Amino acid sequence: MRLATALLFALCAGGALLGDTTATTTAGGIFEQRILPIFRSEKPSSCIECHLSGVDLKNYILPSSEDTFLSLRDQGMVDLDRPADSKILRLIAMRPEDGTGASLIHERNRKAELAAFAAWIEACCKDRTLREAPALAPERLALPERPNEVIRHNRIDRVVDSFARTVWALRFRCAGCHMPGGAKFAKHREKHGDKMAWLLRAGPEASMRKVVEHGLVDLDHPERSLLLLKPLNEVEHGGGKKMFPGDTDYMAFLGWIRDYARASRDGYVSAGALPRPSPWTGSELWLRIEHAPEAWLGRYGILAVHARDPASGEWLEEPVAVSSFLARKHRRFGPFAQGYLMVRSPEANGARLPQGEYRVVVHVGGPERMTTDFEEAIAAARPAASAVVSTEWARGFRHATVVPGATLEIRRTSRF
Repeated sequence: MRLATALLFALCAGGALLGDTTATTTAGGIFEQRILPIFRSEKPSSCIECHLSGVDLKNYILPSSEDTFLSLRDQGMVDLDRPADSKILRLIAMRPEDGTGASLIHERNRKAELAAFAAWIEACCKDRTLREAPALAPERLALPERPNEVIRHNRIDRVVDSFARTVWALRFRCAGCHMPGGAKFAKHREKHGDKMAWLLRAGPEASMRKVVEHGLVDLDHPERSLLLLKPLNEVEHGGGKKMFPGDTDYMAFLGWIRDYARASRDGYVSAGALPRPSPWTGSELWLRIEHAPEAWLGRYGILAVHARDPASGEWLEEPVAVSSFLARKHRRFGPFAQGYLMVRSPEANGARLPQGEYRVVVHVGGPERMTTDFEEAIAAARPAASAVVSTEWARGFRHATVVPGATLEIRRTSRF
């Protein structure tokens, strides 16, 4: 019923915007018949195909044809000599690169909006009086309330990229049960149904949309999202406890959920309110300290991996990879600290580290959970030990880079 109603709206809107054989060809007539219906509609425009919030096509429309044209002209959105190349038309024509986000309704609306604006702009550009009219006062311009930085931040492709760097990049933690083809997926799907499939082989955008569709994200209370509560086992999880508050997964997942929730609710009002772009992306590279000091047991910490400066050969102060840990005891290699690495990388997926020599610095905190920011966590923890290791950084838990406890240099100061 809901789909039928939406489709009926799309068909009606398309007819109104495209007009009929009796439609006028004057700028004012086209505006009345095909642009004002967009302005007056309570439905969002096709902008929602590419933006979660912050912008709508009606933001650029004023009640009159003349004022709307002058507003667009004064903002550089209209090409007076080549109307078909106008910036506003290019913006309307944009669609998500990944076709999984498109729908019949959005596509029909977008085509109708594009045809209406193209016809109206062409008619306006033929009117010399309009072309040469004085500029509007700045306060009369029609434009979105949010600055361009916020509008760009709320683009779906940007949010998908953030998802790819965090949840998708760490999918190996969940794929066995939650991705079709996973080792245990068929069994769990038979018992629990299609809700098990929130990781899709189609890629990060399809998976992100499925996460939202399945209600795994709580827009009002991000910290109570099932995408967190299930692996924390605070809500019963068949796979048991897969993360603890403050670990690598938790930091990455919560960061994306908070950003998605705020962008979806149009919560960013200024460029200064936007979060800092994260340089970290998930990887399948594991690091483990074996036979660590007994004093570390039960404590949280950070493993920070440092590379050498290519020019000076000195160790770089900023780590190239980090991992959180909770020190525990193993029957074979005693007290240990391990985790998979978040890598400082421009790549959104499959981050790697080159073979070579690295310095691993172990920052040990207390028995309480860490903060949800790597830099804050490192600053709050005490550099407890360091070691130099030469490694190939192979993927997978079974190929973890191991630092023997006997090679650790136990730190006596706060610097290394």
